[in-house]
Amino acid sequence: MRGSERPDAMCGPVENMSQAYFAGIDRVAKAYEPTVNGLSRCNLELAGLAARRARAWFDIPSTLGRCKTPQDLVGEQTKFWQTAFVQYTETWQRVTALVGTLAVIPGANGAFGGKATATRDFITFPDAPDTAERTEPSRGERRAA
Repeated sequence: MRGSERPDAMCGPVENMSQAYFAGIDRVAKAYEPTVNGLSRCNLELAGLAARRARAWFDIPSTLGRCKTPQDLVGEQTKFWQTAFVQYTETWQRVTALVGTLAVIPGANGAFGGKATATRDFITFPDAPDTAERTEPSRGERRAA
């Protein structure tokens, strides 16, 4: 053990409790790390989209200043909206792919400790009696007419 890891004699049992508490926090942080990473990536994608679209909007005056004919103007508008559509589509494809990482939450749906809950059939029917086994009555049974 390193010197920094040895318990201090003056703290007594308080240090053991704090070590157990912070170890629990560390386990929770490790368990939710994939979810937090997925949220961070989603935010990064959305911020990138906002930055690209803001840049396109700020470039409009300079691109329209180069237009000489109405056809140039229509061409620049078409190019602007096509680029916007492509950027939105690509970003939302990446975001929806990242949403799958957000669905992995340990302990959700009663599956604590990483164990999945057993599937349960809510409707059960008794098995039908097998008629092939009983062809002749046994000696103790009486047949009523």
